[in-house]
Amino acid sequence: MKEPIIESYILGGFPYVWIETSEPHRAEMIVEKEIKNISTKTRPYETYYWDVVNGLKKLGTKTTSERQATGSEDTTDPMAAINKIKDLEGCAVVVAWNYHQFLKNPEVIQTLQNHLIEFKASGKTLVVLSPTTQIPLELEKMFVIIDVPLPEEDEFQNILTKISEDLNVKVPKNKMEIISSAKGLTEFEFENSLALSLAKHGTYKAEVIQEQKSQLVKKSQILMYMKLLHTDTFAYLGGLEIIKDFCVRMMKSDLYRGVLALGVPGTGKSAFSKALGNETKLPVLAMDFGKSFGSLLGESEQRIRNGLKVVDAVRKSILFIDEIEKGLSGVASSHLTDGGTGARVGSTFLTWLQERPAGQCFVIATCNDISKLPPEYLRAERWDAIFFVDLPTIVEKKIIWKIWSDFFNMKLENLPEDIGWSGAEIKTCCRLAAALDYSLKEASQYIIPISHSMGEKIDTLRSWAEKRAIPANMKSTEEEPKYKKVCLMDDYLIKEEKEKSL
Repeated sequence: MKEPIIESYILGGFPYVWIETSEPHRAEMIVEKEIKNISTKTRPYETYYWDVVNGLKKLGTKTTSERQATGSEDTTDPMAAINKIKDLEGCAVVVAWNYHQFLKNPEVIQTLQNHLIEFKASGKTLVVLSPTTQIPLELEKMFVIIDVPLPEEDEFQNILTKISEDLNVKVPKNKMEIISSAKGLTEFEFENSLALSLAKHGTYKAEVIQEQKSQLVKKSQILMYMKLLHTDTFAYLGGLEIIKDFCVRMMKSDLYRGVLALGVPGTGKSAFSKALGNETKLPVLAMDFGKSFGSLLGESEQRIRNGLKVVDAVRKSILFIDEIEKGLSGVASSHLTDGGTGARVGSTFLTWLQERPAGQCFVIATCNDISKLPPEYLRAERWDAIFFVDLPTIVEKKIIWKIWSDFFNMKLENLPEDIGWSGAEIKTCCRLAAALDYSLKEASQYIIPISHSMGEKIDTLRSWAEKRAIPANMKSTEEEPKYKKVCLMDDYLIKEEKEKSL
């Protein structure tokens, strides 16, 4: 049996309750059902509905047209509605849709403050239904905030059964796959995805349900789907054998959390996240901390909470956070620079990182400057491991040269002198050579390796990582590599190994 959402707060005499939900119809039905349950156990409660169009009406008329027909003009005003509540006989619960829109009015704020004691003493409760939590500072201590959980499997099953009966559609054998795919959607979104599947295919398909989840990401202000190309695979990512093998093995279990990849720019940290998505057949979401900051009070914290809710809704996925230190670098001094907003955003993310269930979202965060990352983000159980991604070894560079010279149809000859190239620089050199019709050595004159321009910073990173991080690259000599290939190594290398053995 599901635990009641609001029942205990009503019995406890809470005068103001805030329910954050994007499903006001469903939230209203839950409240009404629980109030009826209270009335059968204790004293009777009446349940009322309010919105700015229809005014204050007793629940029972379910359609908007019926409410409009019986609406009362004198209670459509938000001030009039509050004053009317205190005059209702007996115990009463008023479910107010979108009342947060009127809480910027000083008179409304003062009226709620004035009626606080009277509401509590007479058994009156105002329940605000809102898709966001933006409570004025004057009222923060008066409201209790409740989240309505998203529908569970039994609710999705009831919806699927009802729609099938209404449309005379046969429920498919993969019913549980469809229901499982729906986790994270609202009832309305699930109904729409079922209708879309029937319109497109004449039956229910789980992939259509998954497509609906992509809409959640598109609507998010801080998330985006990363488009995976055919080159975003391990076959086009030379080296990094240790981190490849580790992540693939972890993701075969239900115990994974994610990795923090510290390292030199241009060594494949970002490319690795997309390649891992292709190899594991999971969607890759990118989170931009910079977009979480808004100008309104509480807006930044709300954006990060909403974004993380979407990540939880998508469930099986990879969350990529590029250069995480830039988004969190001001957390320590946030109280001096932005009134603590950055610290609250960071705290929200840190709590989610720690408390989220293992085996759902695999987080890959990259970092180029460890000194700017708050130390609390480095401790155990936030990550499965912390890796250091160094410049590629000699063997790895040979692999990378072959990958991109083949890709751009360049002859693997007349190579430039090895002066500390990164993987990204090797790819750029091959691309420039193809575009300019130059040899690889001629094209190299337009590239200044990062090992030259950032030599001191790279040495600092290596020094920090020496005893604090796991190397992502295999250390080997040119003559005898210690780690020739991993379980998902490049196809052409496996082919070469077979040819050599014949």
